[in-house]
Amino acid sequence: MVVDEHIARAVVESLTRLGHNVVMLGDVGRLGMADDAQLEWARSEQRVIITHDPDYIALMAEGREHAGIAFCEFDKYGGRVGALTAAINRTVEGLTQESAANTLIFF
Repeated sequence: MVVDEHIARAVVESLTRLGHNVVMLGDVGRLGMADDAQLEWARSEQRVIITHDPDYIALMAEGREHAGIAFCEFDKYGGRVGALTAAINRTVEGLTQESAANTLIFF
């Protein structure tokens, strides 16, 4: 997984402790790049992108291929790291590269 820049680092740290292979865009030198470039990079790395940014949904609607987009509204979990982490963990549990590819997943 790759976490968009709008997701808190504490979420990434929690997901890592749960055993997920997850990175932040900023940690791989991609901070501030255009959403279409981020989506393409995530696809090339076979990583589902975790985001609050609805622009990714628009890119998908344009027919852009991707490794998977997991999306939720920014304030859905009220900034609660534990609740957001648990929701992401449940969402990606059992996903495979094949089942996630070109899929929009709401959490």
